[in-house]
Amino acid sequence: MAFSIGGSSHAQSFASMRVNTQNVYKQQPIRASITVYTSTWFADAPDLGTIHIPNAFVLPFKRTQSAIQYVNNKKYATLEFFYLIFPYESGEITIPELQINISTPPEGDYIAIKRSLKTKAISIQVKDTPKSFSGTDWLVAKGVTIIEKWSKPLSDVKVGEVIERIITIKATGTLPAFIPKSNLDEESWASIYPREPQLKDTRTNKDANGIRVEKYRYLLEKEGNFTLEPITVVWYNAYLQKQYSRSTQEQTITIHSNPDLGMLTTMRDSLSTSELALPNNPNKKPFSFLGLNLKQLLLLSAILIIAIFLLLKLSKAALRKWCITKQNYLNSEKYWFDQLLNTHHKNASQQLNALYNWLIRRPNKHYTLDSFLKETNSDSVIKLLRGTFNEENQKLNKQEIRDLKKGIDYISKNKKDVLPPLNP
Repeated sequence: MAFSIGGSSHAQSFASMRVNTQNVYKQQPIRASITVYTSTWFADAPDLGTIHIPNAFVLPFKRTQSAIQYVNNKKYATLEFFYLIFPYESGEITIPELQINISTPPEGDYIAIKRSLKTKAISIQVKDTPKSFSGTDWLVAKGVTIIEKWSKPLSDVKVGEVIERIITIKATGTLPAFIPKSNLDEESWASIYPREPQLKDTRTNKDANGIRVEKYRYLLEKEGNFTLEPITVVWYNAYLQKQYSRSTQEQTITIHSNPDLGMLTTMRDSLSTSELALPNNPNKKPFSFLGLNLKQLLLLSAILIIAIFLLLKLSKAALRKWCITKQNYLNSEKYWFDQLLNTHHKNASQQLNALYNWLIRRPNKHYTLDSFLKETNSDSVIKLLRGTFNEENQKLNKQEIRDLKKGIDYISKNKKDVLPPLNP
């Protein structure tokens, strides 16, 4: 773990970076956690900038964890972020020194001051594919599944038909771009036409996951019974130091003869001749569709197109309004209070973190629970603190949380000058 300390003697703030390992295989994710400490409170979210690492892909996670920690018997408010780093090649990579900008007031003051903190660089050794790995393509993952589907039953197809084979590979603990393509054998009974694969990012708030969907079209050219060999995907679990594999099932395809196959060219020529002869037919009936002539049909089509256009425009405006409303809610105090309400079934420590997140977003912000307790003398918060730090797991129920909000709102309304405003 690397850290640096900045600020004056009146305030302490520092940042640390730690990694879960310094020895990995290529494509194995490295979890880099950055924790920012302040002895007062955070007036704004820290600015971590961006991380650029040669021969590696950096995947940032927006999940932020706030907490209260003690370092050398001194209390600090902390915020923690993390990244997943995927090295491409073997050798050595370096996570560079990070500059982190924070806004926090000195101890005994309430006016925030911008500070710049730095972490130390960390070197990572990246190993090549182990010799024991027997797969064709290297893949590091926690788990992999492979699913195969066909557009038609393989026992009911004919020569000349085109059927589609869909292969879906799901992998946890890796990026979708790292999932290798399937290795298909050429077939004597069909021509195979691959389509562009689809890559889907299905990451969670803790891990990287991906899906690769491959589609192949088979033009059937020979009748008979043929065997489709299984498709196998091999991966290496770096945490268990073990190789695994999964395969599709072996299948048999029965291609029947098509008596009309030889007539395709003749039928195509015949239809072309028939189309050319139609204008000279004196018995030709005027165009009609659902009782409408061509002019009426075109007019109706134009009206429908305009109606669809207007409907799409209204839908887009409604969707934009909904997105703005949702974004306003996610940035509002009500959202963070609702998150606090939802912690009634969690433990006391989680509830304390949710309470802190709500308090710093109120109009009269409280960046420490000490200042909040001095103002409110809340029995509920005292109960929660005892439950957290004495490991009694005493937490608040929903009604106690609502009563706490009512008390805070009443005090804020009648005691406006208790705590000076932040950054007046």
